[in-house]
Amino acid sequence: MWSCFQDISEITIPTGIISIGSHAFMGCKKLNSVTISNSVVSIDSMAFSECQNLTSITIPKSVKCIGDSAFAECTKLESIVILSSEIFIGADVFCGCKNLNRITLPVELRDDFLQKLENYGLTNAWEIREGKNGMSTLVKKTRESNF
Repeated sequence: MWSCFQDISEITIPTGIISIGSHAFMGCKKLNSVTISNSVVSIDSMAFSECQNLTSITIPKSVKCIGDSAFAECTKLESIVILSSEIFIGADVFCGCKNLNRITLPVELRDDFLQKLENYGLTNAWEIREGKNGMSTLVKKTRESNF
């Protein structure tokens, strides 16, 4: 990570950019907001890994590839929205995202994504909610205590 990015808290990837490069924002610990334009087609490996204050991310329909570990160890990441049904999702993309509790994605991706969550060690039970326009939302089930 370049030292000039250490204090960045928000970023907008502008129209015209087609790829977010490997390690581009890795370790930007203060980064809490990312807006990705519809011109981006790939998010390369480890692009946002270890961005510990990032709480949500929306991947636009234009993105066709998310590289390995792109969002790994984003420990405060709670919510993901993936809008494209034609997307390759690499290995360990959300590994270590221990607070992940809501994922919205096209129904066509749901079963494969559930398998990836299991591979990431996110073995908590997920409730599937069918939404509008061919989208599904996976919501982490919470334990209810019987005290």
